[in-house]
Order: sequence, then structure tokens, then C-alpha cells
Amino acid sequence: MLENEPGHANARWQIALIKGFEGDFDGSCADLRAIVAEHPGHVNALYDLGMTLMMLGEDDEACRQFHEVIRLEPGHEKAQQQLAFC
Repeated sequence: MLENEPGHANARWQIALIKGFEGDFDGSCADLRAIVAEHPGHVNALYDLGMTLMMLGEDDEACRQFHEVIRLEPGHEKAQQQLAFC
């Protein structure tokens, strides 16, 4: 899919998640930031960026991502749960 559509946000999001699963949190974070910059309404990328930022100890920025997820999708349960740590 990515070779056919290099800008495909969902494919890039999945690749960013794989980087995180492999332990490359900095690389995952950079990729997620790029996706969110290009697609600010990509709720899944916003949420996963918040989670990755939490793992990296960047709690304030992570909380901003979770608040943005809730703004875009008020019923997002996982983001609501993470706001308990903000």
C-alpha cells in the first residue's frame, strides 16, 4: 500500500506503531508527529503520539495530545482514561 501511496496516513501510522513496538520510541514519536502535522484530525495518530510521549516522559505534551483527541472525538474512552494522569 505504501509504495502505491507514500503519503497514506494509515499505513504510515502503522509503521510508526511498529517502530514503537520494536523499542524505537524516538523514531515512532518523530513519525507520529509528522503524521499529525500533515493530518491533524488523525485521532489514532494523535492518541498514539500521546502514549509515546508519555513513555518518553513528556507528560505535558502528551496531555495536550489527549485533550486534542477528546476535542475531536469526545467519546474516546482510552484518551479519557489517560487524562487521569494529566
